[in-house]
Amino acid sequence: MRNMAFLLCVVLLFGCGDKGAAGPEETAAGPAMLFSPKSLSVAAGAEGSVSLDLQGCTWSFFGLSMQIECDDGIVSLADATGLVAGDLFGQDAIIFAIENDSRICLTLTRTKGQSEISDAGTIGVLTFAGLSAGTSTIRILPDKLRFYDSDGEPIETPEIELKAATITVR
Repeated sequence: MRNMAFLLCVVLLFGCGDKGAAGPEETAAGPAMLFSPKSLSVAAGAEGSVSLDLQGCTWSFFGLSMQIECDDGIVSLADATGLVAGDLFGQDAIIFAIENDSRICLTLTRTKGQSEISDAGTIGVLTFAGLSAGTSTIRILPDKLRFYDSDGEPIETPEIELKAATITVR
């Protein structure tokens, strides 16, 4: 358990650090992370969900961290059900999600004794609450996406195409 706590601390430290300027959205053939549906409409005060999927995975990993940018005046990650692990991490995943200044820091990791992930599938389902009328783009910040091995060490990955989604609050 001590190793898992250390791994989670390392991932959080590096995954939710400096909020420097984000680079342009990467576009490449091959692996991709995308939100589904790519467009969602909810009423103000209501909630809607999008899945975050990984396609074309050709590497093995144990955990990941990322920052997702959104307009926090229009949408917010729902408190109780904001992030649920998908089939890639399973029901025993350790999940951390925090929202701050239009950035959502997410960390997901498997538990000790489980094998590394080397497949495509759903990373998780994010539930957003509609706050006020408008449209918010949700996108993964390329320079804040990191994958980790079972020792908590960052791993190199091929270039990953990151596809944004929009949430319209009416």
